[in-house]
Amino acid sequence: MNKIKREFDHFFGDSPRLTEQLKSQILQKASRKEKNWWFTVTKRNFKYTAFSLILISVATIFVFSLITNDDISETQDNSKFANKVENEVEVEWKSIEEQEEQRRTYTYQDYKTVYNQVVAEAKKFDVDDTLLNKWIIRILAEEKLLTNTDFTIGQVVHLAKQRMEENETWKNFAIEQYGISITDEEVDQFITDGPEASFRSVEGLDSSYQNEYKAYAEALGLTLGQLLHQHDRDLHERNVIWLKLQPMLAEKYSIEDNNLLLEKYQEEINEKK
Repeated sequence: MNKIKREFDHFFGDSPRLTEQLKSQILQKASRKEKNWWFTVTKRNFKYTAFSLILISVATIFVFSLITNDDISETQDNSKFANKVENEVEVEWKSIEEQEEQRRTYTYQDYKTVYNQVVAEAKKFDVDDTLLNKWIIRILAEEKLLTNTDFTIGQVVHLAKQRMEENETWKNFAIEQYGISITDEEVDQFITDGPEASFRSVEGLDSSYQNEYKAYAEALGLTLGQLLHQHDRDLHERNVIWLKLQPMLAEKYSIEDNNLLLEKYQEEINEKK
């Protein structure tokens, strides 16, 4: 059996499904206070930790992350997030309840409208850097789907650059300090067989996630495969790195909790700055 598959089976169980139990586990983790990530303005939800924006929601942004929840901060009450100032950008995040309601009610057409607007707005930035452009799209999607804040053009660029640089630093630190290396085959295997794949399957993925993935890919003029294997590849690379890094950190700190390990790892990165 593939090594990545074995590691995910150990972490999520042999047959990961988007069940009520798994949903509760994700939401429970989302209530904990964590430091930066995926990449990293805090208080993002529905991120399977290392996924993407995800969204994924926003992909991978969006999906957000089942391995790492380091972008997610604890809520100040049960109804909404308190305002958070991130490098002079004040963000009011939608509450978990608001996001759940959005997931229950949003149709494919709703997501299509959002992502079409995101892509159209991103084109106005006229950015030559392909990676930065991806992060601009992710920030704009995050703004519309996860916050109650309207970012200025300057704020979008600032947050996109910040998130991009933090993500690259996060990956490079693992490569340089821990000798982590990954192959294209491992990344492709993760995308195809990893836990996120079950969320895209007919059995494991609810209609809201299906609608969002489809709308996101179509807005970019991509197939789902191109979205996952090409456009959001940088996010999935981080997930594969974490699979190799997590056991090393667990042994180093004698800690099993992923969130605490992410915190320790971020502290190491901060100390080197």
